[in-house]
Amino acid sequence: SPLVVYNQPKNWFVANFMGQLNSIACTQPLADWLPQSTVKPSGAYTVGFRPEKAVILAEVAQNSVPHVQTIDDVDQLVLTGLYRGKEVLGNEQQIFFQVDVSIFGSLEPLIELKANGSAERCFAPAQSVSIAVPLSSLFFFNADGASLGL
Repeated sequence: SPLVVYNQPKNWFVANFMGQLNSIACTQPLADWLPQSTVKPSGAYTVGFRPEKAVILAEVAQNSVPHVQTIDDVDQLVLTGLYRGKEVLGNEQQIFFQVDVSIFGSLEPLIELKANGSAERCFAPAQSVSIAVPLSSLFFFNADGASLGL
């Protein structure tokens, strides 16, 4: 069904084709931020997540380096970046922010990501913004784009 394909894409192309996808190209091992029990990819890989899975945190994380934090009993990847703009979509907005992902060994150390939030929230240009994405909502793809199924 379309929802299965959307939520469990077999490759990066399908994930991107089926809806918006934030992608971080990585070359560094994930050992530093994934729980011990998680199988970790080796070599080059891509981490992806849907903007609607990212929650804008009420307060900026004190640790601006990408990290895992337990929020409401759920392990989440926390990313902090600088606000770059928004697109209002009815009563919601999609915010764009630039994140330093050099910790992942990314080929593009500064990338623009999207997250959904209330249209009532206002951000100043270059204001720090933190988002949280449940680890269970992350997609992992190998260098050829195939899903690693983690």
